Amino acid sequence: AVSLHREYDGIRTHWITLPFIIRVPRDAVRIGEPEFISELGWFALEALPQLLHTGFQATLAARGEEIRAAICAMA
Repeated sequence: AVSLHREYDGIRTHWITLPFIIRVPRDAVRIGEPEFISELGWFALEALPQLLHTGFQATLAARGEEIRAAICAMA
C-alpha cells in the first residue's frame, strides 16, 4: 500500500492505494462507468500515457520495481 496526501479544489485528502496485478482476457474488460471513462487502453509500463491519476503515479514511484517483477512473473 502507498499512502498519498493531496489537495483537490482546496480540500486536503488522504488516499491509500493498493495495487492489484491480475491476468484477465482483454475481451472480458468492459467500461462500467461510461460517464467517467471514455476509453480503455493497454500500455507497457515504459509507454504509459502522460495523464495518469496521482494515486497511480505515487504507487508506481514507490513500488515500480515490485510491479515490474510481478508483471514479468506472470508472463
